[in-house]
Amino acid sequence: MSGDVRDLIPDTERYHVGFAGMWYGYVSRAPADDITGELWVIVPDIDVNTEWGPCYWAPRIIKHTFTVSQPPEPTLTIDATQEVLPTAGASCLVIFDNRQNVWVAQWA
Repeated sequence: MSGDVRDLIPDTERYHVGFAGMWYGYVSRAPADDITGELWVIVPDIDVNTEWGPCYWAPRIIKHTFTVSQPPEPTLTIDATQEVLPTAGASCLVIFDNRQNVWVAQWA
């Protein structure tokens, strides 16, 4: 047998149109305790029972500045960052890309 393996897939499945674009969603399963955890979302305008994921996502970074002063030493300024993770139920902007990957671009 010769040819392309894609020929074995029926045309109705091979050329289907997937979801694309940006959608309102909410976090159904949040990452546990670190940035390597999986994030899953529900897009209610597509289906209120279907979870999409795991999604590509990034934590929100918050910068903190601390000033330490102990005379006679000079004043010291320290910058620190904190990674904030989304929580279950948080609203989010869900994006389906042209390869059907699911991204969470922003969450509140």
